[in-house]
Amino acid sequence: MSENHSEFDRLVKARRTSLLVDKSRSVPDSLIEEICDLAMWAPNHKRTWPWRFAHVKGEARGTYGKTVADALATAGKDADAVAKARTKFL
Repeated sequence: MSENHSEFDRLVKARRTSLLVDKSRSVPDSLIEEICDLAMWAPNHKRTWPWRFAHVKGEARGTYGKTVADALATAGKDADAVAKARTKFL
């Protein structure tokens, strides 16, 4: 097991609850891939295997937020939820 892998395992097992995000640091694609690979082993209560993940980055995050916000507005969600969704993924 690599040193980085054991560091990641330690972090996951510590069940860190901090929701603070350092927006100035990007997450390496290799770490995202590793997290998704591990997440595929999580229980799936609806039994719809396999899990699927999408990695949205760059300007696409803003487009995704706008799309989610538009869908919420169409569904009749309150204005605060719609406004939050527009910037949530940035």
